[in-house]
Amino acid sequence: IREIAIDGDVIAHYLARPFSPPRTLFVHERTAAGWSYQEVSIPGVENLRLGELVDVDDGRAVVVAPQAWWPPVDLVIVERNPAGVWEVVDVASTDIVAPYIDYAMQVVLDGDIAAIGQFQLAGTGRVAVCEPDASGSWSQTALLDGPTENEWAVDAIALEGEVLAVLRTRLGVPAPRPTVLQLYERRPNGAWSVIGRRPITSTQDANPEWAVDLDLPRVAVSNNEEANVFLRTPTGDLVLEHTVTGLLRIIGLVDGRMAGKTLESRAAHFIEVPQSPGVTALC
Repeated sequence: IREIAIDGDVIAHYLARPFSPPRTLFVHERTAAGWSYQEVSIPGVENLRLGELVDVDDGRAVVVAPQAWWPPVDLVIVERNPAGVWEVVDVASTDIVAPYIDYAMQVVLDGDIAAIGQFQLAGTGRVAVCEPDASGSWSQTALLDGPTENEWAVDAIALEGEVLAVLRTRLGVPAPRPTVLQLYERRPNGAWSVIGRRPITSTQDANPEWAVDLDLPRVAVSNNEEANVFLRTPTGDLVLEHTVTGLLRIIGLVDGRMAGKTLESRAAHFIEVPQSPGVTALC
């Protein structure tokens, strides 16, 4: 099992079946009668993708679906119909190129906005944004590029409402690699603009397991060694507010409460993160 997404009483995931279509999305749902699950066939090929390729929100799930080895990937939209059956309702083409093998990709969903991050290959850390039109038909509505110089990878993305956080790392250089966090906001005309940007301290780890989460006006970033919480000021600056050391990867940040895995046990920890300057060390 991989790529697990949770929203309230709904859990969505699919099985890794290398090189063997079809791909099956499993949706588990808790009702008054208990837990039940459904299987949804997802179009496209299955291969050794990594990352967070499924997300679910309010009766809708999205899945990244490569249609071949190198061409751009599709975003498959799955929804629960009035009868309670989960089914594919649309497929949106994107300009995100499928990596060949074992390179992470990311997808996030919040309401009527979904985004896919590209790890490498063509493009400088591109993120595709997909939305439905007035008739409910989904399509790519924006393509967000990273820094124009050199090659950049999208290592983590997060979405809250109409604000998107993107963490990019420069490729082709030794560790610690330059890393930058950017916040984008959707404008009324559908365009996305940068509302915050900050270089992020990387690690000597050649392949750190980055994670990012939004709890506006705060954004948290972890890098295999610690988690840093940044506060976005009214002027758009991302100011370091608090650091939690000894944390391998954040799982979520909500109302000042952080969930994450520690370096020692990799077990889940839940902590209160002070909304004030300082450092919290996990023992």
